[in-house]
Amino acid sequence: MMVWAVVMLPALSLVLAELLTRRSELTGRICLAGVSLSLTLAAALVVCALIGPPATSVAGPLSLTAGRLSAAMLVLVLGVSALVQAFALRNLSGASEQPRLIRTTALVTSAVALTVTAAHLVLLLLGWELTTLGLLAVVGQRRQLPLAREGLRRTARVLLAGDAALLCAGALIWHSAGDASLSHLHHVAVALSHAKLPLLVVALPAAPCVAVLLTLAAAARAAQLPGQSWLAASVTTPTPASAMLHAGLVNAGGFLLVRCAPVFADGPAGPALAVTIGLVTALYASTLSLTRPDVKGGLAQSTSAQMGFMLMACGLGAYAAAIVHLIGHGLYKASAFLAADGAVAAQAAKRAAPAPTRAARPTPAMLIALAAALGCAMLAALASIAHAALAEPGAVVPLSFAWAASLTVGASLLRRALLPAPAVFAMGALALAAYTCLLAALTAYLQIAARGSHTLPLALTLPALAIAFLALQVLVWAPGDAGAGLRGWLYPRLLELGSTRVTGQGQWPAATLRRRPAEAPARLTEQGAAA
Repeated sequence: MMVWAVVMLPALSLVLAELLTRRSELTGRICLAGVSLSLTLAAALVVCALIGPPATSVAGPLSLTAGRLSAAMLVLVLGVSALVQAFALRNLSGASEQPRLIRTTALVTSAVALTVTAAHLVLLLLGWELTTLGLLAVVGQRRQLPLAREGLRRTARVLLAGDAALLCAGALIWHSAGDASLSHLHHVAVALSHAKLPLLVVALPAAPCVAVLLTLAAAARAAQLPGQSWLAASVTTPTPASAMLHAGLVNAGGFLLVRCAPVFADGPAGPALAVTIGLVTALYASTLSLTRPDVKGGLAQSTSAQMGFMLMACGLGAYAAAIVHLIGHGLYKASAFLAADGAVAAQAAKRAAPAPTRAARPTPAMLIALAAALGCAMLAALASIAHAALAEPGAVVPLSFAWAASLTVGASLLRRALLPAPAVFAMGALALAAYTCLLAALTAYLQIAARGSHTLPLALTLPALAIAFLALQVLVWAPGDAGAGLRGWLYPRLLELGSTRVTGQGQWPAATLRRRPAEAPARLTEQGAAA
């Protein structure tokens, strides 16, 4: 019953507050106390999962479980919810939208907690649908704005399509396997591998169909192509609601694939589709994030790109790396959105400051030395205390990305001459070794590798990832007039591509961005009306 208490406390605290008072501030404090108590119990569940079997409620369709994955997700969701509610009490004090935001956050927190602790397919689908309703309520906080109404329409279309795919996958599992318990997914995968779906004159194998449907449902929730634009259109939500959306709701797509790993990875169809969608979205959204002049718009595109990387890690079988990325991204995006007001002021001060003198580029020898130092730090960690990081077949890909990201940040620090070269080398090596150790620790903690599952061969994925990374580096670091001309031609087109058009007063001609790109930030800021 402890698991049910963790799930229901946020919603029950709202019910208690509604019965006791009508003051929004007191209601928010009661809800915050309920979420904080639930977070404390979730931390106790993490300890219980480490020292013994997972806590489980009564058996049957209403069963909940707090295994290692579920307990970690509970701490993330409840921690972000408590942080968001505490921020909203101060940031939205006296605002008319504060009561609605507090109620929505409390209810959606219980819905997400139900989703991540469900031990039965019926309860998982129920929690998923309740989370969809809560997500729509979060996006529609400012329905009086034209951009908010357009974002709500886009969100509803994409999420309903993804939910339909998940419901179809659940129906196929129920029809083919006859067992809807999420604790027996390996047996479900075996049953699906022998099942056939009659379609007109042909019989389709059930396992690839279920894997593809799960991938489509996860991609819709994670704001992936082709339905990626709904997240960028939701920037009109208040800042606390944006933090909850990006840190606690969008990442449910990655959790779904990890939770259903034995079924999702039973064959090449699901992993191949996840890698393809994730890689394309990561490149597309990360490029758009470089052109967005508004803070929240850039963070929204960045979230889509990071969720693409998470789906790609799931497709490669690196489930622990996907969860590391999910938790780290959730914590970072919560802090980034809650600090959005300060970022706006910092950008204004940066524009008003005189242009800094351009520092000299680091020499090729220094970059090679930095790359070698980072590689040696990672190999030393893998050979000593972090060898568990290679337990999953696709872990080499996120490790390679971590090395490339550390090299890019280190090269930027060297180019700007913000720190001495030895300090850059030491910081990069320590950060990369720390990430490797964290990945190893979480791999040993989760123990969620899909036994006997199919993962994509690295010989097919590594060249594609290397080519994509090199192409992005050429675009960003291309020297001379050719690189400047390419970026000058591409910037206004990407800016137009990543913008959200609405009818009426929010519509502007496409040529405006090409003719006067300097006016676009003010126009987007005026239309976004972000808190």
